[in-house]
Amino acid sequence: EYAKKFDCIKSVEIEYHLENKEEIKKVIGFASCVVIAEDWVLTAAHISHEAKNIYIKHETENRLQKKYLVDEMIIHKDFVMDGKSINGNTCDIALCHVANNPNFQSGVELVDIDAEVLNKLVAICGFGVTGDFNTGAKIYDGKKRAGSNVTESIVNDIILFGSEKNEKPTVVEMLVATGDSGGGVFLDGKLLGIISFIASSDSTRSDYGDSSGFVDIRKHKRWIHDTLISASKK
Repeated sequence: EYAKKFDCIKSVEIEYHLENKEEIKKVIGFASCVVIAEDWVLTAAHISHEAKNIYIKHETENRLQKKYLVDEMIIHKDFVMDGKSINGNTCDIALCHVANNPNFQSGVELVDIDAEVLNKLVAICGFGVTGDFNTGAKIYDGKKRAGSNVTESIVNDIILFGSEKNEKPTVVEMLVATGDSGGGVFLDGKLLGIISFIASSDSTRSDYGDSSGFVDIRKHKRWIHDTLISASKK
């Protein structure tokens, strides 16, 4: 029920082509994104790695599922796959233009550049794998889920939060999991970050002791604005 508040969060379908000597096999992956304009979404840059095609899935007013092809993906110029950029940031963020006029109605407002973001209760939403803190995330059912957590620290352009067994949980406490990449983190209803990764000292199962990281929108608000302005002039 909580996830219904976040109509700006859409499911992403990623098509990969795996080639061998005899055939090309099509494999489907999944991720999440955030609508910020009628035909633009924000997502994590890393989901594009080796992707053949990327589609945004959208439920129409008639509750029909439609898929829209991403015809342009603009990855942050400083993003480096599997590593930090020269300025220390991950820059794991990308803007995607969605073809065929999807006319999304639910663009989201970005957080203020000078907003205080540490030790704040945030909302998290995506289409990731589900489970619980004891077993970790195990099941993918294609459903949108939302929860909450408290921001703990900032490392360059990444804000981190986690869950510990001996700490009092937030209401509907949540960690991110596979498939949530590109989804949104919200502070007081405004978009604070784009989900990037789950990290752990043992196994990244999205269970107790793991940490979640998301890209701090405040650090990239100017890039988002300038990129959209530049794209509109083409």
